[in-house]
Amino acid sequence: MINLYVIEKSATARSGLTELIAELLHSDHEQIRLLPRIDVKPVSPQELEHHALPDIALLGPDFLSSDINYISSVANKLTGVPSLAMLPEQLDNLMFVERLSRLGIRNTVEANPQAHTFLSRLIQLTSGAKEKSPGKLVLVDGGSGVGVTSIVAALGEGYASEEKKVALVDADFDTQALSRFLQARPFLNETLQQILTGNHPCTQEYVRQCCGQIWADEENISIVPPVPALDGLITQAAPMARTYLSALEVVCADHDVTLLDSGTARGGLLQTLYRVADSIIFVLSPDPASVYGGVAKLESYINNISPNSKVFIVTNETPRPALSHKNLKSKLKSLLLHPQIKWVETPIPFCKNASAWPASGASMASLGSQATKKSLEQLRATISLFGEKALADSSKDTILKKSFGALKKYNKRKKLQAPKRKELPAATAPLYLDEPAAKETPRLPESDLLSAPTIRRSNENQDTSSMGVVTNGIGKMGT
Repeated sequence: MINLYVIEKSATARSGLTELIAELLHSDHEQIRLLPRIDVKPVSPQELEHHALPDIALLGPDFLSSDINYISSVANKLTGVPSLAMLPEQLDNLMFVERLSRLGIRNTVEANPQAHTFLSRLIQLTSGAKEKSPGKLVLVDGGSGVGVTSIVAALGEGYASEEKKVALVDADFDTQALSRFLQARPFLNETLQQILTGNHPCTQEYVRQCCGQIWADEENISIVPPVPALDGLITQAAPMARTYLSALEVVCADHDVTLLDSGTARGGLLQTLYRVADSIIFVLSPDPASVYGGVAKLESYINNISPNSKVFIVTNETPRPALSHKNLKSKLKSLLLHPQIKWVETPIPFCKNASAWPASGASMASLGSQATKKSLEQLRATISLFGEKALADSSKDTILKKSFGALKKYNKRKKLQAPKRKELPAATAPLYLDEPAAKETPRLPESDLLSAPTIRRSNENQDTSSMGVVTNGIGKMGT
C-alpha cells in the first residue's frame, strides 16, 4: 500500500483535491491494476511535523502559489519523498518548473489532469516510492492435481526449520485444500472477506488478524486461509482484487518468505500474481495426460512475469508409469529457451509415506524419504531466496564411493573365500569355512509389516487365568 499525502493550505482545498484524486483512482482505465493500492490522506503543511513521512507527496495548486521560500521550507521536510506538483494555470511555465526542480520537486502535472496522465505520473513515482520489501513472495502454480499444495506445505516447513518466518497463502477459494490438509482452522477467512468487501480497512492491524498459526509448537510458520469465491477477485481492474494484493503486500512485509498456493486463482488476479511474485515455481507431472495442460497454462501466463523474476520448473513424480525426466525435458525444449525459465534438475521422487501427509500434522518435508527431503532441499537451494548455495553434484562422488566399496567387499570376500571343492556344498552348508551359517530370520513383506498390529508385552503381575496355555502343542483354556 502506498501512502499519499495531499498537501494544501485550506481544508476546503484539501477536501476538493482528495475527491479529485479518488475519482481518478477509481476510473475505468483498463490498466488501473498496474497501480498498487493508494491511501490518500489530506495534510496541512503545518501538520507534516506530526506525521511520518509519506511514500508520495502531492502538492496542491494553492500551496504552490505561496512564497517560494515557504515552499522550500516544506520541501525540506519532505527530503527523500517523491513529490508531484499540481501546477496552477498561472504558474504552468518552464521558469517555475525549473525553480521547483532546484527544490527537488521534479514531477509536475496540470491542475485538472486527465486520468491517463495522472496515473502515468503515479506509476513513475510508485516504482521508486518504497524500497523493496525484505519479504519474498513465491508463487507456486501448476496444473490440477500435480502436487502444488504438497510442495507449498513442504517448502514452508523447510524454510521454517531454517528459522525463517514463513507465511502460507491459500488461494484455493473453492476447496481450501491447503488449509484443510494442514488442519488450520478456520478454513474460511472471514476477516479477509470483510477487508475485501470494504467493511474493514486494509490496514496492518486487520491484515495480521487474517494470519493464523498452523502448529502449536512451531511459531515460525503461519497460514492465510482463503475467502469464499468472489467474482470481484477475477476482474483485473476490480477494487477487490487490488485490495487483495494490498493485503498480500502487508503479509509479505511481516514475513521472510510468503508461499502462495495459486489454487483456483485465474484470470486477471493470476496474471497480477505472476507480475508481482519474486519467484515462481511451476510444478509439472510426468504423467502424459497432464503435461499438455500444464505447458499450455505456463505459456499463457509467462509474458506477465516481472523482468527480475525467475520461473523454476520442477517435476513431481507419480507412482504410475510416466515420461522419464529426460524425455519430459526434451518435450519442453522450446519453452526452456525463455531466458527467465530455469529447469530444476532434481525431480521430487514419489514416496508413499510422503503422499500421506494431508491431515497428518506434518508435510512431505518431515514424512518423506531421504531422497524426497534431499530433492526439496535442492529446490530451495536452486531458488536461492536467501543466497543458499546449490547442493554440489555428488554423482561422481557417489560413483567413486560405490566403486571403492565394491572393491573393498571383493577383497574381503577373496580373503575369506573357502578352497575350491569338486562337489558343490549342501544347501545348508556355511558360506565360509571359518564362519557358521547364519540362521535367516523370517521377515514379513514390507506391506504386511507396515500394517502389522503392535504387540505389547503384558505386565508380570497380569492375571493369566483368561489366557490360553499351550501344553504339548494343544491349546487349553485356564480355569
